[in-house]
Amino acid sequence: MGTKKLTPNQQRFVQEYLVDLSAKQAAIRAGYTATHADVVGWQLLQKPLVAAEIARLKAERAEKTGITSDRVLSELEALAFSNVEHFIVDENGELAPAPGVPKEVMRAVSSVKHKVRTYGHGDDKRVEHEVEFRLWDKPGTLKLAGRHVGLFPDNLKVELDAAPGLSKLLLLAAQRGTGGDDGSGGDGA
Repeated sequence: MGTKKLTPNQQRFVQEYLVDLSAKQAAIRAGYTATHADVVGWQLLQKPLVAAEIARLKAERAEKTGITSDRVLSELEALAFSNVEHFIVDENGELAPAPGVPKEVMRAVSSVKHKVRTYGHGDDKRVEHEVEFRLWDKPGTLKLAGRHVGLFPDNLKVELDAAPGLSKLLLLAAQRGTGGDDGSGGDGA
């Protein structure tokens, strides 16, 4: 008995899935018909060999880039709990962390507008700085952080977990509605 391997279509799907983590778009880019790509993408993600290869490549990429769940959560924390009181404008009109606030707080700033106005001449010269800054989307980052700690569960997941077999029934209904042909010329995946 030989070791099972991914088909060329499955390998292409895995590579395309890692681009944007969209099963439907990955299926289309891997050559499956757009009409049934959402169903085919979901089917492919359910296959143990495909899922294992995706997990392996994600882990390899995380190792290479240094992106870990701890780093992502740390960044979410900086964005979600940012506060305008964490910032000051210095004498040169530059936005800076307030005294006692770590410099990492600057990661929460999405944009800074700095206008300089000069009034008078010579000894009567006066410079005025107008600084406007924006922080990254607070509700969005709080929602992501809240999902991580279980405050905002994914409703679809909760419903499917609450009704065993519902996902298979939905898949069968989708296949019947589309004729069951995924356009790959094979077994659908």
